Amino acid sequence: MDRASSKLPCHYVDYLCHPGLKTHGGIVPLQMYMGAHKNGANSEAFPTALFRANLCDLDDPSWTPQWCVPEKELGIMKKGQGNHVCYVRLWNWIWDNQEQLGRSNSEPLPEVYNKYFVRKDAAPIPPQVREDAATARR
Repeated sequence: MDRASSKLPCHYVDYLCHPGLKTHGGIVPLQMYMGAHKNGANSEAFPTALFRANLCDLDDPSWTPQWCVPEKELGIMKKGQGNHVCYVRLWNWIWDNQEQLGRSNSEPLPEVYNKYFVRKDAAPIPPQVREDAATARR
């Protein structure tokens, strides 16, 4: 027997935007493309650089951006779209490994670190309790 769903596409959009997705860094409302550029132009620059940098978690080397986002999903994500589960996985990885972005030689990773993770007083935002993040990441 087929079941009719009472959920409409607009309900999914509301879920993504209001209040947003729960990540280790807080709630992130999806209200713009992943890239920091107007209307998603060049939105692929950050994920492309992140994946080319071949970074991995310092505590668990098997936890990489590539693990967070399968290759076929990455192409969609570079367009500023994609599966919300992959976004949460990737954002959790970025939160847990934010210092690596700041030390990277791959542009625009240090720029993203400076814009989103460094306080105005130049002190980095302290990461959440790493033990909690490590157990909740997968």
